[in-house]
Amino acid sequence: MGDFLPADWLMRDPAGHDARWIAGHLVVYRRRLVAMMGLPPLSDAWDTAFQRGTTPDGVPADLDGLQIVRAFHEAHA
Repeated sequence: MGDFLPADWLMRDPAGHDARWIAGHLVVYRRRLVAMMGLPPLSDAWDTAFQRGTTPDGVPADLDGLQIVRAFHEAHA
């Protein structure tokens, strides 16, 4: 995803999810695993946009996909 263009982040799959939402959803659930392992919890203000039951329409427009990628890698550190 490092070479995605801004439009790439917003392309939707047949179920209606865009790459930004999918990556954000993965981050939120990886962070839950980190917390379950007893490590210090990680979070951002935008985490709620990717909880169960959310849609790409609820993701803040100013949230850059690369921020999500950084958070994904941080959850794996």
